[in-house]
Amino acid sequence: MLKIGKPCREAVTEHNTLCEYNGRRFCKVYNADIQNGVILEEGIQPGDSLLHGNPREERIFIFYSLFNGLHIAPGRIAQYPTYIEWIEKSVDYLSKREDCKELYKHIERAKEICLSVSALYPRKMLLHGDLHHGNIILNQSGEYTLIDPKGVIGDPIFDMSRFLLNEFSDTLSPEKFQEIEEVVCDLANKLDIPSKILKLCLYVETAIWVCDDLEKGSSLEECAFLIDNVIHAEALIHHVSS
Repeated sequence: MLKIGKPCREAVTEHNTLCEYNGRRFCKVYNADIQNGVILEEGIQPGDSLLHGNPREERIFIFYSLFNGLHIAPGRIAQYPTYIEWIEKSVDYLSKREDCKELYKHIERAKEICLSVSALYPRKMLLHGDLHHGNIILNQSGEYTLIDPKGVIGDPIFDMSRFLLNEFSDTLSPEKFQEIEEVVCDLANKLDIPSKILKLCLYVETAIWVCDDLEKGSSLEECAFLIDNVIHAEALIHHVSS
């Protein structure tokens, strides 16, 4: 598959990540012209996403099976951004906007949470960075392959939130809290991670996401549901399963 995009740092980190994993649970990379944003990657067939035809219980099991033992130490750590740098970039961006004062409070809190979680989970591993269902696709052997990594350094704990968001159609509305809680607890038990930690990471991820969209040019109105997600993710931290 020939992947053509804009020359940017993400193209570099995607290529480097695929090279480092070298086909281990990720698609293979064959060649690249990074200066022109071109990467020649393995084409995965039939290419159905994790959402295609799988009930939730099976999706969670497949994700767990892929995630468990997935992450590797990077060969050259300096060529990737860190997860903490991602959120610091978001904080810096929002600090310059006068129309995002409430959201700025959230991103500052998310940074504090990110730093505290990183102190508890300090491994510097090479993360996918965008591990949602659409980037987990079926291969011809009937197993699943990961595609489109962003490539970021951090503890694997930070590589779970995109899956949780996507499992609920990227919407963390209060009426879904009990359902979300059950999925969070299931994954937490499988991976031996406190569910509170997963919910904290989910809050951090929602804050980074909305800032990223705003920085790319989306309006506050276009990001309204993402801003709601940040507010709901904060409330979810304090939600207790009934």
